[in-house]
Amino acid sequence: MAEERVVRRGGYIGCPPERFLRYRNWRNTDDTCGAWAAAVMLAYYQDYISPEVVRSEIRTPGLPEDGKLAEALRWAMNGAKRTIPPGVRRGVQRALEALGRVEPAGNRHVPYEAAMWMGFCGRRIERELRAGRPCCLGMLRMTGSTYGNHWVTAYGFEDTPEGRVYICHDNWGNTQARIPARWINSMVYLKKP
Repeated sequence: MAEERVVRRGGYIGCPPERFLRYRNWRNTDDTCGAWAAAVMLAYYQDYISPEVVRSEIRTPGLPEDGKLAEALRWAMNGAKRTIPPGVRRGVQRALEALGRVEPAGNRHVPYEAAMWMGFCGRRIERELRAGRPCCLGMLRMTGSTYGNHWVTAYGFEDTPEGRVYICHDNWGNTQARIPARWINSMVYLKKP
């Protein structure tokens, strides 16, 4: 198992950004941004934190391909488009239960559970990122998001003269999207049961 690691570079705090280049071709082309954001989060956990999060027949750890992971997340979210926070959380939980390691007795080993926070969640997001754990962030058009309603995978943050920004893997093709904290209205993350 790889160590959880956090980097501090200038004002940046979070997971090493170069690790997210592995997922640069993971793109949402079917309006299932919640599933894609969750797939990137779970892949990062599998690659760098806890390999048993996803069985290797679903996705081979360390490879840039998503294997069957994004498809499994879309299934777990019932193919939902326009995903809302409870749907993303339930989908991640269903995926964890279905995709985790199978023990010899046939029981599933689920080392994490999906959790959700809605409303002002900046401190909770930063707690996860300071610990080297990426999380899914939901943003809304009504909070000023130029993306509209959308999900991304946050892996770091920094303060700028305009305010705090989260550095994210955006499943529309940008692995270093800078998302203003004021756009965020929810998060989905993994926690120990």
